[in-house]
Amino acid sequence: MKLSIFSTHKNKTKHIEDLIKNEAFKYDLVFDDEHPDVIIYIGGDGTFLREVQSNIDRLDDVVFIGINKGTLGYFYDADENDIEDLFLRLISSSLVEHHIPLLMGKASNNFGEVEFFAVNEVVVNCVGGAICTEVFINNNYFEKYVGSGLLISSSYGSTGLNKSYNGPVIKNYLRCNCLTPIAPISNAVYNSFVSPFVLSSDDVISIRGGINNATICFDNVVIDDKFDTLDIIPAKAYVRVLYRQDRDELYPIRKSFL
Repeated sequence: MKLSIFSTHKNKTKHIEDLIKNEAFKYDLVFDDEHPDVIIYIGGDGTFLREVQSNIDRLDDVVFIGINKGTLGYFYDADENDIEDLFLRLISSSLVEHHIPLLMGKASNNFGEVEFFAVNEVVVNCVGGAICTEVFINNNYFEKYVGSGLLISSSYGSTGLNKSYNGPVIKNYLRCNCLTPIAPISNAVYNSFVSPFVLSSDDVISIRGGINNATICFDNVVIDDKFDTLDIIPAKAYVRVLYRQDRDELYPIRKSFL
């Protein structure tokens, strides 16, 4: 078994890296940053999202384990006090592999197309202005939308930006996505759908036209180019994360909001 350690704030997490290396050496495990089997990420949820993007082309080959050193830690169930126990479970194969589904986006214009994957959300947003676009669900016309933007969130991302824009909190592992309007305009001239719309993760969401003045971003990654069309389609790809069998999946929500 080959390991790799990832942290975005190594000056703050060096002591945790040392604890991980000490435990790994107990079991004669080796470190290989180029071809790891297990990536141990240390930090907050942003750290996890960045490491997923860094390994987006080899998700079939790696599994992730998180050590929480951030604030919320939705993608973690261990901290620095759990490292010894975590390695015992890893060696004994008693950790449970969870599959976190990805959103797949395709943004296109007259010059080409860009594909990307997201764990949490995809956002089309026009700061200081509005978009006027048509929304289709499975190629069926849904609405003409006018507002600051639209957000498509997975169930895993529902507690982030989606909740900030009054979208629903969705239990993880439910196979659904949420289309949430951002400052929609609804008046005698424009009649945008103002409520978040929960859809199956198998549904295709298409935003066609009127977004070339907007910015598209996914999981805090901003796409520099401007596009006319955005499609969010079912993705076969997923992220493999190891959790303890007794993981309390509601704990991050209680800790964050209650």
